[in-house]
Amino acid sequence: MWKTLDPAHTRSTPEQVQVTENEKRLREMYSVIKNKQKKSELFNKHKTSKRKLLRSGKIKLRALRREFGEEKYPRQEPKTLENTRVPDETIIDPADLEVKRDLETDELSSYFQGDFQPKVLITTRYKCSKNSY
Repeated sequence: MWKTLDPAHTRSTPEQVQVTENEKRLREMYSVIKNKQKKSELFNKHKTSKRKLLRSGKIKLRALRREFGEEKYPRQEPKTLENTRVPDETIIDPADLEVKRDLETDELSSYFQGDFQPKVLITTRYKCSKNSY
């Protein structure tokens, strides 16, 4: 809720640094104000000013990207499960020669390759028999 601009990506200005100091003072002020309506008005004013500051920073960054290119001002990549996943060492590479030989010499390889149809009866009947299907 109290996030500030990241200086590495927006090239923070002294005004933005001053805003973060003001935020600290505002947090202390919120705890002092007992009137709910005045507290919410103060918070809404702060929120709108912060939104304007963030929007202006995004507009400036967009203009810098257009002018100097994506290489100088790259976009932030979101952290996802795929990005943060650590590679698992137990996963087998299917192109590995040893793995291919193991699969060829496996006694159940004909089943997994689909050489024959398995004789399996799946039913939901309580007492199943051959005549159930």
